[in-house]
Amino acid sequence: MDDSFLPENRATLRAMSELGAILVYFYICDRTKLLGESTKNYNRDLFLFLNILLIIVSAFTSLKKHSDMSAFSGKSLLYLNRHQTEEWKGWMQVLFLLYHYFAATEIYNAIRVFIAAYVFFTGFGNFSYYYIRKDFSIARFTQMMWRLNFFVAFCCIVLNNDYMMYYICPMHTLFPVMVYGALGIFNK
Repeated sequence: MDDSFLPENRATLRAMSELGAILVYFYICDRTKLLGESTKNYNRDLFLFLNILLIIVSAFTSLKKHSDMSAFSGKSLLYLNRHQTEEWKGWMQVLFLLYHYFAATEIYNAIRVFIAAYVFFTGFGNFSYYYIRKDFSIARFTQMMWRLNFFVAFCCIVLNNDYMMYYICPMHTLFPVMVYGALGIFNK
């Protein structure tokens, strides 16, 4: 082994180690009895309090004016720029986590609507990119598919789960494929 191998490939080795550690942790949590199971206790008051507290804190920290209308070469597409959709997607992710953490079944229907909106925003972001940049290269498409499916593929292998168990990933994969196909075919 060459002496310069480790210093030159340190970032890659670190990333591989982190991925391996995360997957081992998932396996220990999901497939062994080392960590005990717990029951979820839904407390509506605590759930609402945390949501209201989060709204108040974020109102003081995340309201910024963005000078550019889009991350795509300064052009704006309709009224939804990238900063708006990323902010909404972030809020929805927090709601997804709180919903699952508290097992707040009373907001199940709202969460389904939020998941549909999240997938729409992802598809809209892909549409905006292709529409403005006109980059229909296979390299870009392959990179996006890799980014969307990389972690889920390893989770499926390690935990012996079906791909459809992580249903949001196939949904997010389908929309870029549809957008790429629709815009890529008639891109001239």
